[in-house]
Amino acid sequence: MMNTGSMKRAISCSKYKNMPLFRKTYKTPDPRRFPSDSLVHAGVSYGPDTALLGYTQAGDPLLLRVAAQPHVLIAGASGSGKSSLMHAIILSLAAVSGHTRPQFAFIDVKRVEFSLYTSARFPMALYPRPACDLSDIRSKLTDLSKIIGNRYKLMEKKNIALWNGQKIYIVIDELADLVIGHKDILADLVHICQIGRAAGVHVIAATQVPSRATIPTLLQVNMPAHIALRVSSPIESRIIIGDAAATDLCKPGDLILDTADGSRTIGHADYYTRNDIARVLASMTN
Repeated sequence: MMNTGSMKRAISCSKYKNMPLFRKTYKTPDPRRFPSDSLVHAGVSYGPDTALLGYTQAGDPLLLRVAAQPHVLIAGASGSGKSSLMHAIILSLAAVSGHTRPQFAFIDVKRVEFSLYTSARFPMALYPRPACDLSDIRSKLTDLSKIIGNRYKLMEKKNIALWNGQKIYIVIDELADLVIGHKDILADLVHICQIGRAAGVHVIAATQVPSRATIPTLLQVNMPAHIALRVSSPIESRIIIGDAAATDLCKPGDLILDTADGSRTIGHADYYTRNDIARVLASMTN
């Protein structure tokens, strides 16, 4: 017999039973076929600072214009599809070529998720390899703050309010290992979030353990776009999206996107294997 808790979860999951599962059926995008001024995917054209997360329940492309957010916070339990979503964001943002091609700075404390994104394999990497140890992370955040400062000086000389050149995306996994017990790193990260938008620098950070310690209020309010995949408890769900809805998500890749304008979209993340990622990166250097 199904216990009360299991029954409640089954009922909750039924809310998303019609969500299309795009794993194995969706083709990984080939960056070589994208023109320089737009990213064309599945017959849809959209701006170069827009990420293709996956698909909505209706089967439409689920898009996120990162620069408009201007920073993105992602949370999901182990096995929720968080890692694949991160790669979907990176590869779709990177799929634009030409003078608008962005740069990426990777912070990977666990030395797992972003090991393929070295400058030798990924030409848009700002640094030769992902920052993994704390000293290197501190150094990279200091350097990125200097880049932002230099951009502000140029903007002042040109009398413009927003940077209209190359975007920089700072992609972080795992946020908990980065900020807990490291107040200086947290302060640097908050500072970048506060001043980065105008300078064209945007943070995309993910964690498996959303909590007040992992996502302090000052960091959370400066990262207005929140993406929740399946989490372990209603408390974790409320921290990332303000209610318990993320506990109702069933399949790996199911997600809830809350954007800076207050809108909410339910969808499913694109799925990338490590071989998929390696193949796309190889196409960028050929």
